[in-house]
Amino acid sequence: MKDIGTLVDNTCGHQIIEEQMGNIGAPEIILIVLAVLLLFGAKRLPELAKGIGKGIKDFKKEINSVTDSISTNNPNKQNNQ
Repeated sequence: MKDIGTLVDNTCGHQIIEEQMGNIGAPEIILIVLAVLLLFGAKRLPELAKGIGKGIKDFKKEINSVTDSISTNNPNKQNNQ
């Protein structure tokens, strides 16, 4: 009986665990960078990176404001500790 989390390679008899299939190495990262470079071009990459950075910064800021508002709206949780 086969495990759900395991794939069996019948040609070599090796077992490949699905967790190992998710690892990204240097060749994959280089391939992704080259694909992005070809799609967007060298001139648009700094603009793209700046937009992504700003989006992450805004997202973190909103997450912090939501957690602060939750903690201030629920004083019973802080008093019980």
